[in-house]
Amino acid sequence: IPLAFFQFFILEYPNNPIIWNIPVKLIILTCLFWYALSVIILLLLNSLRWTVIVSSVLTLLLSLVFYYVELFRGEPLQFLDIYGISTAMEVAGGYKLTFGVGPSVVIILTLMVIGVALAGDRRKVFCSGISRVVIRIAACIMAVLLFLGMAEVDWQTSLGVTVKAFNVKWTYNNYGTVIGFTGLAKANSSEPPEGYSEEAAREVADSVSIGNNEDNGLITPENII
Repeated sequence: IPLAFFQFFILEYPNNPIIWNIPVKLIILTCLFWYALSVIILLLLNSLRWTVIVSSVLTLLLSLVFYYVELFRGEPLQFLDIYGISTAMEVAGGYKLTFGVGPSVVIILTLMVIGVALAGDRRKVFCSGISRVVIRIAACIMAVLLFLGMAEVDWQTSLGVTVKAFNVKWTYNNYGTVIGFTGLAKANSSEPPEGYSEEAAREVADSVSIGNNEDNGLITPENII
């Protein structure tokens, strides 16, 4: 549980100047997300020590990615940016990384947490070989359910979350990075209209006669931009 709140702070502190203005219910929801993710990692790795380390490093990397994308581009990272990752990697070499107060603080705190974890207990959580397999299968199922819950369930309406695709920074600052990122990802997704299919589109296309489109000089287009 403390790790979940730590992850919330690590992601928000460098990227959100009004971190404490986020509604408490959304902070708790975000922490529940990090808690669930850490439980899945724990079940997969079977080690509390490595769960703390992996979860902390993962959150730190995400925090730095969000920070530098906004620093270089002027707009926070969005789900649609994943499709342009190859282009982003090509131009990334032209930027120089600088460490401000935010990144420096979260890096130091993460190193401290990793140090505490390395000094902690090394015992495994599950000893039996059969139970390890069952537990890891359960972890994979939990991961799928977590993803489906965030992506498919309409939790924004009940929580009063209204994402602004034209003002991504406002959305992230007021609802938190996790809630804002997920909400925008859902808002940017589109569903095909009822009755649509590739076959139906081809039938419509085939039903249109192909003729001569010449206007014979009778039409003079105007105001063409």
